[in-house]
Amino acid sequence: MKQDRSPRMPASLPSLTDAWNRLTASAGMALLFGVEYKRRMRLLQWCMAGSMYLGAGLVMAAGLEEGWTNRTLYAGWLAFVGAGLLVSFIAIRLGWTAHLHDPGLTTWQIVMGCLAVDWGYLMCGPLRTIALFPLALVLTFGAFSLSWRRIMGLAAFALLGLLAVVAWLQVQPSLKGTWPATAPPLDRINVGMMLVLMPALAVMTARLSSLRGRLRQQRSHLSSELDEARLLAEVDMLTGLPNRRALIERLARFERDATEGGAPFAVTLLDIDHFKKVNDVLGHAAGDELLAKFARVARDSLRGGDVIGRWGGEEFLILTHGAADPSATAVIDRLQRATFALQVLNRPVTFSAGIAAHRAGEDVSQAIARADAAMYEAKQRGRDRVIVSTD
Repeated sequence: MKQDRSPRMPASLPSLTDAWNRLTASAGMALLFGVEYKRRMRLLQWCMAGSMYLGAGLVMAAGLEEGWTNRTLYAGWLAFVGAGLLVSFIAIRLGWTAHLHDPGLTTWQIVMGCLAVDWGYLMCGPLRTIALFPLALVLTFGAFSLSWRRIMGLAAFALLGLLAVVAWLQVQPSLKGTWPATAPPLDRINVGMMLVLMPALAVMTARLSSLRGRLRQQRSHLSSELDEARLLAEVDMLTGLPNRRALIERLARFERDATEGGAPFAVTLLDIDHFKKVNDVLGHAAGDELLAKFARVARDSLRGGDVIGRWGGEEFLILTHGAADPSATAVIDRLQRATFALQVLNRPVTFSAGIAAHRAGEDVSQAIARADAAMYEAKQRGRDRVIVSTD
């Protein structure tokens, strides 16, 4: 037996957003993070920032025991970060930022992250280089929603902040901590590396933001094209009514409602009388115009919830609610009177129609067949009449 050696695709891993949605779907978590999808996604970014601050805070807390973290500055750092996180969480959770151009407060969080990094650089003494590590992650948050101009501006802000902190350390050398006299100039090295890395990181982040925006536009364009394709697949372009495919879906829906909820309905098939003669004498353009006019009149004559569509050629199918109610046949009578006002070939437009009430437990195709037979009976009796199936 020949074995199938075709490569198999690995099972896709759940995305971070999917995992986050499942996590926040419970009643307790929904109370904390809300039920609106976009708001939960903004709070996901908040949680990512909060976890970064937590990790950095734990690392610097270890420096308290070893003596390279300034206790006073560390306490101020904790208060600053905690207040910033609390304010941003409340603003996002309560929807105060929803009307803003940056509802996720991305710019605010990046600025806060840059200030937290600068603060950490001041208080970490001889090991202050480690405070610069989170700066790369802070800036990448901009790739989610910010323009490249905003990202470049924030990168410049981060560099200026570092230069200001380094300048302050020259004024307050005691904050530098104990460092061997033969050691290289740490601050100059750090500034030099940041001058190299930050512009490159800003360009990469801006590029990611641009690609994300382009993908968003392509997705929007694709969605529009899919909507248009769906419209072409379900709407008759000449009359603007549902086509046969869409009517089959409507029929299934009516049948399901009748089966599950006991909602009766009737199927009507009608054919415009002498339509072939209109095409032969006046041309197909005149025939198309007649179909379009008839569709407008028919649509205006129906009740809310009733459905009409083009079944094929000059045949139309109508679904009316309440088959056992005389008002169901009254809909067709009203349409017949409205159609009579249309004129073609110096005579009013008429149609022949057959009505069949759907029966409990009956397949909808059987109701259509009975309506079709009643319509042909109407034609055989001289046209311009409505026959209700009694079979």
